[in-house]
Amino acid sequence: MPSENPSAPPTPQPSASRPSVPVATRRKVRLFVAITLYVLWTAFIAYLALGGKEAVVVSRPQILAAPLVVEADVSESAGDVRPVRIVRVYRGQQMLSGLARPNEERLSVRVSGFEQARGWQGPGTYILALQRGHEDSFALVPLPMSPGFPPPGRADQMRPLIYPATPSVRRQTEEAVRLAPDNPGS
Repeated sequence: MPSENPSAPPTPQPSASRPSVPVATRRKVRLFVAITLYVLWTAFIAYLALGGKEAVVVSRPQILAAPLVVEADVSESAGDVRPVRIVRVYRGQQMLSGLARPNEERLSVRVSGFEQARGWQGPGTYILALQRGHEDSFALVPLPMSPGFPPPGRADQMRPLIYPATPSVRRQTEEAVRLAPDNPGS
């Protein structure tokens, strides 16, 4: 009869309530779960990339460089200079003083620079960064130069940007204007 060593750990006895699953089967199940999660994650990322709407990001340097930032209704018209109706002024109210006409609900001004502007999606309400133009008109503010920007041959990226007036763009514009150094609220 073999002598038992009392200090040796007892050998586990198979449990009658739980059948033993072979190691190979457990590995296959883990591999299947991992592949399934990978495929689902990849499908979700593809859905976000292909099905999502392109987000509009407001250029803070452009807003900070503009002496006048407005939300305006822009109508469809040919040419570089277009009449716009100002809906809201974010910054630069003093630039508009003296332009108001009696019996006008909203101030209408002429704005140039639409032919080279990026962001035009047809008639609608846009956020416009403006500066004084010729006579009583205004011009769209181009993107300011940054050190090392633009890369050679990419000067087209310096064209002015206009932004569709969505809730997200309004929030971004309000935040950029709040950070402006000449804003008394900052």
